[in-house]
Amino acid sequence: MSGDDPERVDVLIDAGLAARDAGSRARGAALLEEAVATAARSGDVVLEARARLVQHERGTSMTGAGWRDVSRALAERLLEVADPDRDDLAVGWAWFVLGGLAWNMCRSAEAESAWRQSLDRFRRAGDARMVEECLGWYLSVPLLGPMPCAQAIELVESFGEETRSSVAAEWDRKGTIAWLLAYQGNIEHARTIMLDGDRWLRDLGRRETAAFTMQGIGWIELIAGNFPEAERLAAAALAELEAMGSEVGGVLWSIRALAQYELGRFDDAEDAVRKGDTHFGDLSTALMRRAIEAMILARRGQLDEAERIARDAVVQMDTSDWPSERGDMRMYLAEVLRLADKKHEAADAIREAIALYESKGNVLQAGTARAKLDALTG
Repeated sequence: MSGDDPERVDVLIDAGLAARDAGSRARGAALLEEAVATAARSGDVVLEARARLVQHERGTSMTGAGWRDVSRALAERLLEVADPDRDDLAVGWAWFVLGGLAWNMCRSAEAESAWRQSLDRFRRAGDARMVEECLGWYLSVPLLGPMPCAQAIELVESFGEETRSSVAAEWDRKGTIAWLLAYQGNIEHARTIMLDGDRWLRDLGRRETAAFTMQGIGWIELIAGNFPEAERLAAAALAELEAMGSEVGGVLWSIRALAQYELGRFDDAEDAVRKGDTHFGDLSTALMRRAIEAMILARRGQLDEAERIARDAVVQMDTSDWPSERGDMRMYLAEVLRLADKKHEAADAIREAIALYESKGNVLQAGTARAKLDALTG
């Protein structure tokens, strides 16, 4: 194609996204930069705005200061210049990014609304790759949002006809079901599904996605109490991501830190918390690290500061509509209060966590919390 051919922009974007997912992040970034330059020469304002949004989302460091603010500004700019009746791909990308920003703050209702619009636009535009990716994120709403697990499984299963033609989309669907099954206590079934999905993604050459989604397997092992395995899986996935130059391992560092804490490796956990702060993750990931930091401080006798940090994590997580993660923050607070010999307050925090887990149908973590409450109260 000619260097000034506008149609070259979409080819460069597709190539850049594929290179990134294959683990060639520098090559992907270069292709996306070339897409922006080509779009700018075309004089097509909408094409350039879309290329700039994609390049920012997938070709720059997600941990840079102000990254989210720039994402929002670029998405809103794209909605301003796009024709809502004609520019489906542009509008789809704008809503996809806005949904991701809401998800980053753990607000599933807001994210679901944006991603529903995005998914419809990508379907109309005929962009199969982005339909798959958006659908994968869309299915995470019933996973982590307030919908009870049994109802969420039924909803996710209903997308089977749409995902069956794509290995990647089918993995997203089955991986979501696996996580929900783990919440219900079906650990072996969930583990089998997750490991199959990991093999599928690697067979496709989607190395970054495979390494990142190792968090699902690691999280299942973590909430099942298999702390050595959770730590091993998180460490392996982080090594893969770092070899690619990826910065998206924030949740994996949080999983690793909590596993190390539970194993009594408090210095290692503190180091993992610090390293996780340099990686991209959502609000729950960041607050999880703050809560782990609080538990470590409590073990070192800094009880007032530890309680302040843990209570703040609860308050911040309560701005979301993710019940299990809200329950998790209360369990971390309860650990701090237990170490401070505030057993009655710790018991109250655990009871609140149990209620949140049960509202989700999260049998596994509710059971773990109940056992801790029994141990605490005798």
